[in-house]
Amino acid sequence: MIGGSGSWNYEKAIDFLKEPAFAAVRLGIYEVVNEVLKAYIGLVSFTDELGYHMLSWAIVVSKVLCYFNVCPEEVQIELMKKKIIERNVDVARYLPLYRAIREKKWKRVEDFVANNPEALHDDITETGENIFHFLGQFNEAIGLVNKFLIKVPPESLERTNIEGITALTIAALSGNTEAAKAFVNKNIKLLSIKHKEAAFVEKRKINVLSKEDMEMLVRNKNNPPSRKDMEEFAKKKSERQGDCTFLPVHAAAYCSRKETVEYLISETAKVEDLTQDSGLLLLKILIRSNLFGTALDLLERYPVLAIPDRNYYWERIFERLARTPKIYASGSIPLQEEKKPYPLPKRVGGDIEKQTERFQSCLAESKPLRFLQATFGKLSHELNIMLWKRIMRLAPSIRHIHDQKLMHTQTLEIVKKMIGGYSKWNYEKAIDFLKEPAFIAVSLGIYEVVNEILKAYIGLVSFTDELGYHMLSLAVKHRQEKVFKLVYEVCHPMIRDKLTMGKNIPGDTILHIAAVLAPPSKIPCAALQMQSDNIL
Repeated sequence: MIGGSGSWNYEKAIDFLKEPAFAAVRLGIYEVVNEVLKAYIGLVSFTDELGYHMLSWAIVVSKVLCYFNVCPEEVQIELMKKKIIERNVDVARYLPLYRAIREKKWKRVEDFVANNPEALHDDITETGENIFHFLGQFNEAIGLVNKFLIKVPPESLERTNIEGITALTIAALSGNTEAAKAFVNKNIKLLSIKHKEAAFVEKRKINVLSKEDMEMLVRNKNNPPSRKDMEEFAKKKSERQGDCTFLPVHAAAYCSRKETVEYLISETAKVEDLTQDSGLLLLKILIRSNLFGTALDLLERYPVLAIPDRNYYWERIFERLARTPKIYASGSIPLQEEKKPYPLPKRVGGDIEKQTERFQSCLAESKPLRFLQATFGKLSHELNIMLWKRIMRLAPSIRHIHDQKLMHTQTLEIVKKMIGGYSKWNYEKAIDFLKEPAFIAVSLGIYEVVNEILKAYIGLVSFTDELGYHMLSLAVKHRQEKVFKLVYEVCHPMIRDKLTMGKNIPGDTILHIAAVLAPPSKIPCAALQMQSDNIL
């Protein structure tokens, strides 16, 4: 009745399809909605007498899954099928090549290409991968990659699979730095190919509003959000997200491929402006992937990425830093106190010190010795580094301690750059950017983050959450003694008295909160020793 008529237009859709379509949406009849939209897709923009469109009602019933649905898996499948048909790959012909690559039989791969040279140019799977997509995954295949690249033009590497992924991106995802270098040397344009046709990007375009977003919009089952409300919400979300298309450097960062991402950053900077969207997204992914050293290097090279006004990922990045205690010294398990089992004994009369002074004076007076010191000083430093690397390789526990301390230093530097590098903190910006991370850090006892936030804007000590807890009372509630002492010491005496004597919304003072029984392993006593210090 619907598909048999091929002349549906605006007027006929108004007369015959609109009312049944809205009824089917409200009742959750997927099949009817699907056929109606196949006949006339323009119905998605029609509204009823109250101004509600089909998507508004679809949110309320939470049942209909159609071309604007909450979970567009069916749409993705259909798009995938369409692209596979368009590629029309002779899969049977290249099946032996595919198997040889997967089994790492490189001699068979080379023989197959020698007998079938067109294999270097054709797709070899129905999903559009060519031979370089697969070889780029294996470090052992770098010899074949270099040999085959000589035989193809640079443009051939720009071919993508049906998800819009190039061979360089596959190498980046796999952490194959040597293959990435080979591809970039052949065609530097690969670094700036944005995967706008990738499956994850298509899904985002189809489904701008996630299920969680739609649940936020629904306030009253009998009064769904209007079309204007949803359009404004989607617009604001898109503006916050910016251009989320991936570059190869993003792919390497996403999979925590440190060596590969550092190489790609240096090369991508030659063709892309990393102070813009690409750099902002890269910083976010590096923090998410715990590549703090690389993120710190990026911030040092491009300080503009740390400015809240310019980085629409700033809140997400800093919230991530404020929610992860283990990346700071205060949130890690304390290491056992280092012992010195063989201390160097002090000799009476300071013989060792005198010998050292005498030797230093000889160096200062002797030109040949100064020459030797200048010549072999660098060599001594390099030998020291080599020795330290060997020790860390032989003793994994030492390497773990070294890496942990390095991570603590790097994350703290990132926090300092993201807060201390911005000089325009005021009440409004503190509310927008610092309040929530500060309260999270206080609750989790991340002393370093709280300290840097209070350095940036001391007024946060008097801010309260929805239950009336300020930073002091929140520290007491979560038994964070070190954070409590920090906040208490930086408070002005008048503000301190006001906060300690005041009550939250449930009517509790700090003493009431502190009196709640706490585990004995967490604090020395339930009241944080405030009574003995005459704090209250």
